[in-house]
Amino acid sequence: MRSNLSTRVKASIFKIFDKLPPINSNATAAEITTWKRSSIVRECYKKLFKEIEDTSEKYIVRIIKNIWPKKEFIPDSHTAWCVSVAEILLNPHNEHIQITEDIIKPIVEKNLVSN
Repeated sequence: MRSNLSTRVKASIFKIFDKLPPINSNATAAEITTWKRSSIVRECYKKLFKEIEDTSEKYIVRIIKNIWPKKEFIPDSHTAWCVSVAEILLNPHNEHIQITEDIIKPIVEKNLVSN
């Protein structure tokens, strides 16, 4: 389930941030670094927890709602997972785009405490 959810989160990120250039999940470390350091990826990362212009909704909320458009209640564990995937994917200060248990576990734990 988590692998499927990670895939859905990534798809939602690319839908909401429609100017975000694609990145191959098998990209080399150099390609990932170049992608993450690009101005558009940095801008998307900065916007992640900011309100979308002319709305009161934050980008991360829109990303999550895009995954579950008809759900009124989304468990904290699902929300924390989504936020963590977005942070890992867009954060220019790490070299990860693939979501593994070792990478995501401490970030999910941090995000669960933050809720």
